[in-house]
Amino acid sequence: MKYDEFINQVKQRAGLESREVSERVIAAVLATLSEHMAGREPHNLAAQLPDGIAQYLGHDPSENADARGERFSVQEFFERVGKRENVETSEAEQHSRVVIEVLGEAVTEGEFRSVRAQFPAEYDQLFDGRSIATQ
Repeated sequence: MKYDEFINQVKQRAGLESREVSERVIAAVLATLSEHMAGREPHNLAAQLPDGIAQYLGHDPSENADARGERFSVQEFFERVGKRENVETSEAEQHSRVVIEVLGEAVTEGEFRSVRAQFPAEYDQLFDGRSIATQ
């Protein structure tokens, strides 16, 4: 998926008023997602995204592959996104779901599963039923 398509998909699905707002929403969600992921997973995810989108993961590929992501609840995830966007948590929750949905279409199924595996079951509500079985 190309940069413009990613932005436009988020804009349309979330009912956002402008490209700039869409970019801010994407940046907030992906930065928060990256905070939770461990090791090189943010780098692996970024490698499958357009440069303009990948930058929002804010990941330095030279970081230690053994680095552990922060652990926080799905509610805190939505709160962090809301603070970054400067919107209410309920709006941040809706935006987060849209960005994750588009993200799932922009990367390979295997990469999306790798990302999903970084999060506990309580995140099923964020990943909209795209959970994977724990093996």
